Amino acid sequence: MALETLHLSTAKPTRPKNLAKEMELAKGSRIVGTAQNLLDIVPNGAVRRYFTNELGYCTAVGYTALLKSGERSAFLMHATPFQMKFISEGDGEITIDPELTIEAAAVVMGNGIGGPSRLTSFDGNITRFAQEGPVLNVAKRLGAAIGEENVVITPYDINSSTVENMYARSMAVAIPTHGLGVIEVGGNQVI
Repeated sequence: MALETLHLSTAKPTRPKNLAKEMELAKGSRIVGTAQNLLDIVPNGAVRRYFTNELGYCTAVGYTALLKSGERSAFLMHATPFQMKFISEGDGEITIDPELTIEAAAVVMGNGIGGPSRLTSFDGNITRFAQEGPVLNVAKRLGAAIGEENVVITPYDINSSTVENMYARSMAVAIPTHGLGVIEVGGNQVI
């Protein structure tokens, strides 16, 4: 009778470093990396998806608009704390022409605690951000352009595990064939 040798490995199973990014690439999403932004005009009937993740003390800003031409405008930014300081102080212009826009919505997502809220009902005692001044300044500038009721501000937990939720600390802007589009935070639709 021959003795068989069983070799057990103690190594943990490997998985892609950024599973959410791999999933989004498979969906055809355009990826926005750290310190990057993307602005796109999407023709009527076309479908697009934009995605950023691994926010670590950074801020994500997503915007979608339905234009009178039938096209849609989509914007996604993954801003570092340094970039947010300049953007919030007006060095990065937020220009949205109301004459061209039928409907618009935006989400500003920063490191903090609490839950999402419309800018019109934001309560700094319930929701707080690490970079509260810059996050609120950008949200207010967007609100001035598209209406505060159309802007959502939401925190993410820097300690949230991407192993438990691969979409933790992520934002996606999804543009369907027709209509405004949606903005997802942490894998959940916010707008």
